Amino acid sequence: MFEKPVVASEGRCHEIAANVRELGRLDQHMFLSRTVAAEICMEAKSNEAAYEALKILNKDGHLRFSLASVVEDLIKLFANTRSITQANTTLILRHLYRDFPSSHPTVRVVLLLQIFISTLNGQSSLNVPSFVPACKEKIEALGLDPVKRTDLLEVLANNFAPEHFGGILEFGRAELKMSRNEVEGLVQELAFRCLESCYKGKMLKRLLEGYPFLDDMVRERVMNTYRLKLDDLPPWDDEKAVSAYQAPLCRQNSSRPIGLYPFEVSLSMSAIGQAAGDRKGEDDDAMVQDGEGEAQAEGHDDDLGNIGQDTLSSMIRKDELGPSRGRRRFYDTYPSFTELSSKLSYPQDHLSVGRYMKTRYGIKSGVAAVYLTNAVINGNTNVIQNYMSRDAKESAPRIPVTLKIFKMLARLGRTTGPILFEDIEAGAEFYFSEEDYLTAEELSGAPQKTFTTAKRGKRLPRFRIKMVQEYTVKTESSPGPSTLPFEDEQEEAESSSAPLKLRPRRSTANLKSYAVPDSDDEAIADDADEMVQHVSAHAKKRKVESNMQQWIKHLSALMREEEKKYKEKKRHIQASSEDSKIRVPKSEFLRSLKFFLQRLRKSDKTKRQQLYGLDVPDEDYSSGEEDEYQARSRKRRKVE
Repeated sequence: MFEKPVVASEGRCHEIAANVRELGRLDQHMFLSRTVAAEICMEAKSNEAAYEALKILNKDGHLRFSLASVVEDLIKLFANTRSITQANTTLILRHLYRDFPSSHPTVRVVLLLQIFISTLNGQSSLNVPSFVPACKEKIEALGLDPVKRTDLLEVLANNFAPEHFGGILEFGRAELKMSRNEVEGLVQELAFRCLESCYKGKMLKRLLEGYPFLDDMVRERVMNTYRLKLDDLPPWDDEKAVSAYQAPLCRQNSSRPIGLYPFEVSLSMSAIGQAAGDRKGEDDDAMVQDGEGEAQAEGHDDDLGNIGQDTLSSMIRKDELGPSRGRRRFYDTYPSFTELSSKLSYPQDHLSVGRYMKTRYGIKSGVAAVYLTNAVINGNTNVIQNYMSRDAKESAPRIPVTLKIFKMLARLGRTTGPILFEDIEAGAEFYFSEEDYLTAEELSGAPQKTFTTAKRGKRLPRFRIKMVQEYTVKTESSPGPSTLPFEDEQEEAESSSAPLKLRPRRSTANLKSYAVPDSDDEAIADDADEMVQHVSAHAKKRKVESNMQQWIKHLSALMREEEKKYKEKKRHIQASSEDSKIRVPKSEFLRSLKFFLQRLRKSDKTKRQQLYGLDVPDEDYSSGEEDEYQARSRKRRKVE
């Protein structure tokens, strides 16, 4: 009925409206849903007759919803998808906004962002000399003026904001009369907003390079605001809070396209049970009853359908290609590449903020430690793999792993993945937390002294003067230049220019001996040598705890604590339930930790066998005191 005709005819819009009214009069279950209305709005420029008929029905009150609310929700949907950068989408949304204006902040952000993107057209504002007047003219034509500071901030903080954002700041200076301090305040707030995004790495890089004062402020913000502690997490027995918790940084945003999917169609359990109870008798009767149930579900006043970005023509084509018995719009089948990419929720060419922060502040910095902790809690595998990968340019091959990360995962009951245990197996040092390898200055996020160059925004690496541990003493028999550090250059020049005067050798026969005859100095020296040899031999025999053994010991203790919590939870659930044999599943963390601990023990045993032979006993590093271990020898079977 609303489909695009092959040949356009006059009066078609009134004909469509009359047919809809007649169908609604004959059957109350025949009505126009919000889903179809949004699809008609998406082709308002190419299928004008259907769009005009929709406006006539809305004006006459024959719709069960307000068309203005559909347009508002439809425009807001483009704030988080890549289609906001497409030219055809810009024309459609402007046309809809002129017919149904809205004062919602998200609608304003979408339209303003489209104006800035279309005016720049992928270029820098320097190449568009009339950028500010052109944007001002388009904004006034849509009735979006006056533009406020919050509008500019939300536009710049959007994931699809243009990479060259200098023109938008210039627009704020020219039209909003913003001073230099106000612009710097806006830039500072924008940099803080970029920290919590996953895809604003390029913008954050340009901000830190263009405004060097943001460097120390960003470091302090990360260390004081986003550094997580174990007490900040929800309690382990609150399942809803634990499952819904997300760390503020490196959030695992969904990479699937935004659209209509099977799990977005909500059906109540009572309706499902009623539909299952109605399936009795022959197959034909069951099919008839299912069809009646679907018609009742679709005809309910509260079920007006979801809104998507597809056009009516594309959905009709998908319905024709899909299965005949499948419900319409239940599956988003056969999408094209353009349709699929336009619904993605991240930019096409983006830089992860976590990756950039590691590159800028270093792999053993407090900022990198905070981002790794947030990424592990949120399960952001892209950031974790980048942080744990080996880099030849770094002094340390990987960022240090701490026991604090495992304790946080245990509190949330989430799996760790194999990459952390692979690092432990490769010989990672044991740390309780980042406080073990970071200084107090780095933990507080205080500004650090750096050497700056004349070029703005560039930082030189920190130079540290390494003290010489061993000095070569100039003797009389081997004259030569001194190797003591920090020697004055002037003294070196004078010594090099002056002629060398060699002192005559002394005869050893004329040297006077101060040794007392028949003394026991030599015996005392021999006893001291024997004592040193005894201590060194004892030190060699003493067991030294390797990094892997420390990890095994502390992770085993953590596993025992989690098993104790699991038994307590299981006992409580079985006591409150009538069925005493109810199955209580273990947490993902406990299952994964049990598996990888066996792997670590096996790897440790293999290394000890390579050092001490195949008869090395199995050692238990999970019990006893902190620095003591219990060696369990293999029990041999008695032969009678």
